[in-house]
Order: sequence, then C-alpha cells, then structure tokens
Amino acid sequence: ELHDIAMSYVQAALEAEPGNPFALAMMEVVAEGRKPQAIKAPSSSKPSMPPRLPVKEEEIDYDALYDQVEHLILAKVKEMMGSPPPVPTVDSVLLDKLQSIFEAFKQSYTDIQAQMGVVDDEIDTSELKTQLKPFLITLKRYETTLTVSQSFIVMQKRITEMLDSLRQMSKEARDTQEPNDVSILEENINVLFDTCDEIADAIDEFERQGHNVQSIVKSYETLADEVEKLNEIVEEAHARLLPS
Repeated sequence: ELHDIAMSYVQAALEAEPGNPFALAMMEVVAEGRKPQAIKAPSSSKPSMPPRLPVKEEEIDYDALYDQVEHLILAKVKEMMGSPPPVPTVDSVLLDKLQSIFEAFKQSYTDIQAQMGVVDDEIDTSELKTQLKPFLITLKRYETTLTVSQSFIVMQKRITEMLDSLRQMSKEARDTQEPNDVSILEENINVLFDTCDEIADAIDEFERQGHNVQSIVKSYETLADEVEKLNEIVEEAHARLLPS
C-alpha cells in the first residue's frame, strides 16, 4: 500500500540521517494514516521470525525545522534577486525561457509554503512570511510579464499582417490608372492611420503601467513608417489621376 511505501522511504531517510526534521515530520504524517501492523513472516520451512516492532517515532525538532525553512527562503530570495528582471518580449524563444523560470520559482514557492505549514503547527511563522514577501512580489512580476508578453505577441501579429497588406496596397497605388481607385486608396489610408493611433495608445498604456515596451515599439515604428510611405504614394496617385 502507499502508506507502507511512504513509511519505507521515511525509515530509509532516518537511517541515513536520524535527525532529519523533514523526515520526522513526514513520519508523523504517514503514521497518522494507519496503525502499525506486524509484518507476516514469509512462508518457508525455516522457523517463522517474530513480528517486526513498529519504528519508534521521534519528536520533531521544530526549532531546527524553522531554521531550515528560513535558510531555504533566504537562499531562494537571493537566487531570484540575482536573476535579471523579467522584461516583456515578442520573441517565442525568450518567452519560453521566461515561462520556464517562472514555473521553477513558482514550484519553489509552493514547496516553501508546504514546509512552513509544518512549522506553523508549533511555531509562529510571521517572520518567515515577511522574509518570503520579496520572493512573492518578484514571482507576481514574472506572471504579469508573461501576460504582457502575450498581449505584445498578439499586437505583433496584427502589425505583421498590416505590413503584408501595405506592400500589396503600395503596388496597387503605383500601378493603378483608374481615377476611381484614388478615393478607395484614400479611405484605406485613413483606416490605417486610425489603426496606428489605436496601437500607439495601447503601447502608451502599457508604458504608463510601468512595463518595458521596447520589444513592440520597434515593430510599431516600422509600421508607422510604411503607412507614411503609402500615404505619399497615394498622394502621388491623386495628383497623377485627378489633377486639379
């Protein structure tokens, strides 16, 4: 049964390190799940062995456990503080790396919370929670950065699609010989200018919230330049096909 497997792991850990506070804590948890049972002797022609006595549970050293958790918190906070601050990105490779770092830190936070729960049975953990706050704040920053990156990627896709359309529209504006096409081209230009304004407003809002927007600003600037170039081509078409 799972209880027997868990108890065997705990016993092995205690044999290797009798004073391990986490092994002692786990023994207490496992022991609560069942009553010790005698182990049946294997069928054999040899005389049966007497039943094994249950392992005597040792008291948990909560002070040592507290110190161990505190050391872990300080180590993890130092590790996180030594990492570069997360920055929103539209690069899928960098985004995957950012996601992996976030998941690793998130798992560390979950593990620390579980260990603090054991300590909290006997010792107030308010000080530990205070020491853990920088870790939690940075963890939330990673989560927010991932969310903003997803928004940037959606915006980047929209810009890319617009740039593809702009190339086709530029060719049509240069080649057209139909005066009626001029009004259509001018309407398209107005829509493009409105869309650029919309994207610019969104970027400004992200920047106002304190996010690094450099990864998307470059793409937007390329789009704005191409729209201006198309506008010049449309003006030339207007002068060519609809002279005053």
